[in-house]
Amino acid sequence: MNKIIGLDVSKNWLDICVYNTRDKPKYHRFANDAAGHEEMIKLAKEQEVKLIICEPTGGHEAEICQKLDNNNQQIHKVNTYSFNSFSKSVNLCKTDRQDAFKLAYYADKMQLSANYIYQVESETLKRCQQRREDLVLMLSNEKKRLHHSIDGIDKESIEKHIRYLSKLYFCW
Repeated sequence: MNKIIGLDVSKNWLDICVYNTRDKPKYHRFANDAAGHEEMIKLAKEQEVKLIICEPTGGHEAEICQKLDNNNQQIHKVNTYSFNSFSKSVNLCKTDRQDAFKLAYYADKMQLSANYIYQVESETLKRCQQRREDLVLMLSNEKKRLHHSIDGIDKESIEKHIRYLSKLYFCW
């Protein structure tokens, strides 16, 4: 039987639903840390799953997906819009446990296949791009503070910070 794992990832937890069409879904919850990741990998291997499906959660899923991929697990990162439309039509309540079930159910009904491949270069590029955007925003905010500094008490500190951020920005 082809088993699918629905994986709902939050900052602190991995909510898991092991799903197949014949048996009742089995639910698990592990901490979103190194020990929890090892338990998740062990579970996936023991259950001999065909696919693990998860929803992008602002980066909370990145580490577990990388580890699962390194352990030869097939992963599908779902399109959030498509999944949300589907889950509204299924009309289940909104809990992490039910999200894990809906992900697995969605993968089964849509006959999804793996679409995730961890690539060091692309992940590094994403992180560098995000860091550069953060620096641009900080630099912009400091320039606004300097412009609105009324009595100049903090002017020297702001100018110093602008020079520092400018050096960092131009290094990127």
